[in-house]
Order: sequence, then structure tokens, then C-alpha cells
Amino acid sequence: MKALKVQGYSRDDLPYKAPFQPWGAHFALIATSFITFFKGYDTFIPFKTDTFITAYIAVPTFFVLWASYKFKNKTKIIPLEQVDLISGKREIDEEEEQFLAEQAKRGPRTRWQRIWDSL
Repeated sequence: MKALKVQGYSRDDLPYKAPFQPWGAHFALIATSFITFFKGYDTFIPFKTDTFITAYIAVPTFFVLWASYKFKNKTKIIPLEQVDLISGKREIDEEEEQFLAEQAKRGPRTRWQRIWDSL
């Protein structure tokens, strides 16, 4: 979203946009954080080291694996100005135009045809 803003694009310029974005991503992050934090709440009263480690080992494991991948493959975070947002868009636009032209040739769809297509 920030790369779109920095490069002067709108979400409407994208070939696909998720219906609940960016709020869906924010909700998913908060829900996942909430679940991760509270999945091992019973280890705190009374505090048990073995169950604490079992409940929360995934958090440091994720960061270790992520940092290892970044280090091993020497990948870098791409600056927002350089994020590729338009690669392949022309092909998608051409395919969509072709699809819409074929639909226009077939004529209007009946209600039953639209229901069948949705299945």
C-alpha cells in the first residue's frame, strides 16, 4: 500500500484488489498476534519453563529462520520507490479485453447461466 502511494498509483489501477484491504491485513495481524500471545497463558500462573518454551518456541524460530534466509540469500528490503508494481500488467489487461470481447459476442447471460457459472 505504501509503495502504491509513493509511486502515485491507486488501488483501482491494480488488476486485482482484495475486498477488505487494508483493513483485512490489519485484522489478520492483530488476530494472529493476539492468538500467539495468549495461546500459552496458562504457563504464567504458575510459571512453568517447559510449557512456556513449548508454547512460545515458534516466535523466536520464525525470526531466526527469516534472518537466516535473508543472510544466506543476501536479499534486501526493496525501497518503496523501486517496488515493481506494473510488471505483467499489460498482458493481464490484454487478456481481460479479449475475455470481455468474447463475452460481448455471446450476448446477455440468463439468470440460470449466471448461477451455473458461479457454481
